[in-house]
Amino acid sequence: METTATKTTKKNGKTRTDSKGITRRIITAPASQEEKEMHVFFDGPYSDGGASTHDGDERPYWIIKVATDPDAEAKYAYRVWNFEKAVSLAEKIAKDQDIDLISSAISAN
Repeated sequence: METTATKTTKKNGKTRTDSKGITRRIITAPASQEEKEMHVFFDGPYSDGGASTHDGDERPYWIIKVATDPDAEAKYAYRVWNFEKAVSLAEKIAKDQDIDLISSAISAN
């Protein structure tokens, strides 16, 4: 069994030196969703009758999700009913994770 690698090991290298100085061949697996480039997708407004105002009008919401592409399964997603808060959250997620924000959202008003 391979022991812990030293700090000088390349992350995606073909070989790796373990803590005892023994070089072993590493077989790399295909890139997982974590290794693919993630983006923050911000879209809306949507209205599916799920929430309504006191007057009975449908309340719009916006979707913020982190994924590799718009159709891929999200790493995580948020549904926000206030446009200004949704914009703020999408920008904060993109900044904190240091990933691109891709927005097609517009205000409902």
